[in-house]
Amino acid sequence: MKKAVIFDLDGTLADTIASITYCGNLALSRFGLPSFGEEDYKHFVGDGAAMLIRRALLAAGDERLEHFTSLGVVTSHMCRDPLLMYGAKALEDHKKGLCTYEVEQAVLAIVVTTGIASIFLTKDFTPDYNSGLAHAVFYALTSYPVIEEKHLHGEVVGFGVLLLLLVDGQMDEFEKIYQLNKDLKLPVSLEDIEITEEQWKERPGFRICPISGIIPTR
Repeated sequence: MKKAVIFDLDGTLADTIASITYCGNLALSRFGLPSFGEEDYKHFVGDGAAMLIRRALLAAGDERLEHFTSLGVVTSHMCRDPLLMYGAKALEDHKKGLCTYEVEQAVLAIVVTTGIASIFLTKDFTPDYNSGLAHAVFYALTSYPVIEEKHLHGEVVGFGVLLLLLVDGQMDEFEKIYQLNKDLKLPVSLEDIEITEEQWKERPGFRICPISGIIPTR
């Protein structure tokens, strides 16, 4: 005989989004931050109350980071900058079998610095600042056999990074990474990863991201 039942108030037994919205906005108002509607809070919920508040604060533009996260953000620039500066030359030298300064800097950025940044940015298994959306794109696309059969994890995540930057409104950064991907012959379009627009639209989460106008299929 069952003696207990464990359940989550996720809207199945009780519609709690109105009370969540009220409490969340009350907390934000105490700090002079803007309020959000119930539709917004439907995207904020998940992974506990602390994560809900963190997402609301980020959306409100109040991003006061903890010390370890700040370290990770600062370190992450040493993951990106060497690739922007030396990536194309490093790839060219590597293909020639040369071990040059550019190759060394690219390898250190990819292997060493990325590992250090990840330690700070994924504390307590919270991937807020660790390209979570880019990886989510990869995981969703693996449902298509062509991704597993013909494409590497890194190149598809690199395509996902472009989407991440677009969603976050970082257009200047997008242009830099877009050009880097083109220089390195990494994917910048659906055609590059052999996915049609029709297949893209089959994924419910992708329907709201009309990338074809920004990342053309050629």
